Amino acid sequence: MSSSRIVTIIFGRGLRQFLPQASYWRLRWLLDSILPGQYTANNVAAQAFGTLARQRFLIMPQNPLPYRFIVLDGPEGCGKSTQVQLLARCLQDIGEEVVVTHEPGGTPAGEDIRRILLEADLNMSALTEALLFCASRAQHMQDVIMPALQAGKVVVCDRFSASTAAYQGYAGGLGLELFEQLDDVATGGRQPDMTVILDLDPAVGRGRKQAAGTTPDRMERKDDLYHQRVREGFLEYARRLGERAVAVDADRSVEEVHQQILQILGLN
Repeated sequence: MSSSRIVTIIFGRGLRQFLPQASYWRLRWLLDSILPGQYTANNVAAQAFGTLARQRFLIMPQNPLPYRFIVLDGPEGCGKSTQVQLLARCLQDIGEEVVVTHEPGGTPAGEDIRRILLEADLNMSALTEALLFCASRAQHMQDVIMPALQAGKVVVCDRFSASTAAYQGYAGGLGLELFEQLDDVATGGRQPDMTVILDLDPAVGRGRKQAAGTTPDRMERKDDLYHQRVREGFLEYARRLGERAVAVDADRSVEEVHQQILQILGLN
C-alpha cells in the first residue's frame, strides 16, 4: 500500500473522533516527519477531503502565501469586487483562512461613515472626504484587519489607501503628501503587502455600471474629468508604491484578469 494511501486512511473522517486531541496531533507530526514531502499528512488529507478536511483538521498550507494583506482597487466599474471573491475562494482552496472586507466600511462605525460619504447629498471638500475615509480606516485596522493578520489569516480588501490617494489626494487636489501623512496615522504604518490596481478607462467602467443598472453613488456622480484624474491617480500611486503595487488591464474577461492576479501573487 502506498504512503499516500496510508496517510489518507489514518486521517479519514472518523479517526479524530476516537483519539484524544494530543494523540491525534502527535501521530500527525510523526508521519509528517518520516514520509516524503509530497505525502505529508497536510498535503494528502487536503487532496483527499479538500475544504472539509481543512475545516475539520485545521490544516495549514505547507507553503503559506507571503502576501498576507492584499488589496484590489481601481476606478469605478473595474470589477474589483468580483475579483475579490474569486481570489478569496482560490486562497481558501489552498488552505488559507481568509478574511474578506471592504472600504469604506468593514465595521459598524465604518458603515455609518460610508453612508455619509457615498449616500448623503452633501458638498464636501477633498480634505473632509479624506479625513472621513481615514477615520473609517483607523477603525477598520483596529477591529478587523490587524486582528486577522495577527491570527495568521490572509486579508483581502476591496479598496484601501490607494482609493483615497486617487480620489482625494490626486483627483480632489489634496496632494499625495498630505494624504500619506493622514493615511499613516490611520493605518499605524501597516500598509498592504500587495495592492493590485485594476486599470480601466472611466468610460468603459461607466458603461458597465449602467449595464448593471446600479444607482450611482455620490462619488460616481462626479464629472468625467474627475474620473479621468482618478484613473491617473491610481497609476501614479502604484508607481510610488514600487514593488508593493501592480497595475493590470481590467478591460478583459473576468477569467483573464483573475489569472493575471493569481500570477502576480505567485498562485499559478
